[in-house]
Formats: sequence, structure tokens, C-alpha cells
Amino acid sequence: MYFTSFLPLNQWHHLAITYDGAILRGYLDGVLDLAVPMSFGPIIDTFRIGQTRNAYETFPGSIDEVRIYGVMLTESEVVRVMNGN
Repeated sequence: MYFTSFLPLNQWHHLAITYDGAILRGYLDGVLDLAVPMSFGPIIDTFRIGQTRNAYETFPGSIDEVRIYGVMLTESEVVRVMNGN
């Protein structure tokens, strides 16, 4: 999954990804940046954050405060989480 917006270097950003069973949405700093139709089942392999499935590409920055929810967050909930509420 690749976001469409350019991320300036040396700045922290909030990234959130949600999935409702049909559409995968990516939020960058609380703003919807990407929405793609997607269909997949349960994750039965290793779940990776910051690395591609084949492990050849890795995210070259820092990743902090990762959270995984058992429910899909709405856009307003994504913004609340980003703001620390």
C-alpha cells in the first residue's frame, strides 16, 4: 500500500489504515489520502509493519506507537486518536 501524498523528511506524521471488508483506506495526518477496493481473508502469515511481504523493502524511518484495533475506526475516530483523545 502506497500513500499518494509526499511526506517531507525529518517530520513526524500520523498514518492510519482502516478496512471495512471492502475498501482499504489510508489516512495521512487525519486526512483521507487513499481508498482502494480490496478483498482478503484473515492474516495467516506473518504480519509486518514497515516491511514488504518479501522483506526486500523496509521503511527507512522510525515507527512509534503502533496500535491495532479489533474494529474499524471511522474518519472522526482516526482524527481523535491522532490528537491523543
